Amino acid sequence: MSYTNADGLFILTHGAQGDINITGAETDQTLVLDLDLTALPGAADITPLDAFVPAGSYIKEAFLIMSEGATSAGATTLDIGLAEQDGTPIDADGIDGAIAKTAIDAVGEVVRCDGDLSGGTATVGADDAYVYFTVGTGPYTAGKGKLVINYVKV
Repeated sequence: MSYTNADGLFILTHGAQGDINITGAETDQTLVLDLDLTALPGAADITPLDAFVPAGSYIKEAFLIMSEGATSAGATTLDIGLAEQDGTPIDADGIDGAIAKTAIDAVGEVVRCDGDLSGGTATVGADDAYVYFTVGTGPYTAGKGKLVINYVKV
């Protein structure tokens, strides 16, 4: 049984039809990492104190948001991957791969990440997933931003 109250709120009640049994579910969660492109952690740099996406989670979406444009001497690219705590890669570009410097070289630019584990058809797997970075044809000489990962813990 349900009705809309005087304030316009939808109210769900129980009654003759029996009690309503609503089970809880994990809500969306967000991991935000502040990034300095001149000092990005690689898989070998992961420590137990680093933030992670919990095992079994589904990454709904991820964004790289620039607060300082990236610079480098060449046509630098950036891969954003996930690894186990010991540095073993889960997916080297699971968040995004081959992000071009031209996509992140100005303040306010946003990359909607499209790696296989970002909005894809799989969870991060059986292990906690730590974010790491691989720079191609680098290094970056400047650049700052945030990596925002929205996920659901399953």
